[in-house]
Amino acid sequence: MNELEQTKELGFLVPAVKMNGGEVLMPLETASLPPADALTHRDQMVSDIIWAQNELDEQTQTNAELRQKLIEATVVKRAVDELDLDVEKSKVDVKATLESFIRMFVSEDTRTSYRLTIGRFFKHMQTSGIDVFQLDRGFVQNYKDSLYRKYSSASAKQKLGCLQGWWRKGMMRDYPKVFTLNHFADMRYEPVVPKHKKDAITDTMFKRICIQLVDDGRIDVLSVVKFLERTGERVGIFKNLVITNKRTFAYSATSKGSVRSGNFTKEEFRSLKQYGIIDPKNNGDQVESLNFVQHAFKRAGKKLFDKNKIECIPSVHDLRRRRIALEYLAAKNQLESVAVSRRFHKSVQTTVSYIESVTDVKWRS
Repeated sequence: MNELEQTKELGFLVPAVKMNGGEVLMPLETASLPPADALTHRDQMVSDIIWAQNELDEQTQTNAELRQKLIEATVVKRAVDELDLDVEKSKVDVKATLESFIRMFVSEDTRTSYRLTIGRFFKHMQTSGIDVFQLDRGFVQNYKDSLYRKYSSASAKQKLGCLQGWWRKGMMRDYPKVFTLNHFADMRYEPVVPKHKKDAITDTMFKRICIQLVDDGRIDVLSVVKFLERTGERVGIFKNLVITNKRTFAYSATSKGSVRSGNFTKEEFRSLKQYGIIDPKNNGDQVESLNFVQHAFKRAGKKLFDKNKIECIPSVHDLRRRRIALEYLAAKNQLESVAVSRRFHKSVQTTVSYIESVTDVKWRS
């Protein structure tokens, strides 16, 4: 490129005159030269562009290095988290957590029932080749279906409720870093369908069951049943019952965490003492299980039900429902109704459900 071309390239030539339709440029020596700082400014711009490009290249390289470091840090963190999780898993003591959960309940019958329910679940997991760390929603759902196939709807619901409580209040509470998902949450229960018709035990039904107990030779059970029907107490009250005054036949006991007290009638005291249900010499403490009372009572009811002499097969606990309903019906106003509830339950809502489940009478509003 000659000087003219270089000059034109730089834009330093200016038009002079036009000849024959063309443009004639003025010679370099006659053209107006740019200011001295123009070249310096141009060089600075080029330098800035080159610097920016270099910075961009360095930044790109830096970003790549940062990305690589981030990937490496993520891998390291994941490895550390897995190591921490392994350490937390090593601390899991399923047996200790189970016992801690079981001790939350006062009733020994409830404790025994929950141990059996959770024990069967452990056995099912073992048979399936999984442990608590591999438990998932699908496994729980399949187990739930098997319970409904094997047990009544009420029993299946009770067992699932037990397992849900153990998992949430036991495993998830004691090891929150290990067990973060509640596989039993929002479990849909099938409607409870009683095996037999349920209704309040009428006076006629109760008298016929008492006669049947006599025919079955279970006078010992009859003595307990009459006391439970009169007082509305739970049968488990005899397990830690103490005679506080032998002259007035006063007693005290703990039932479902609540202190219960009252008085036996003279006939009840004599009969319960005669059949060994209470032992005044041992301060009235009865430690043996009274499951035989429930079994004998249900057998008597089933015999009468099969003969169409009663309308349902009641349980011993239905006697408590009967007493609560009778006393509620005898209440004259809402204040007395609440007083009835407080005598039997800590929660009024529990009393409401008792009454509405066995009678057509609704809770007073």
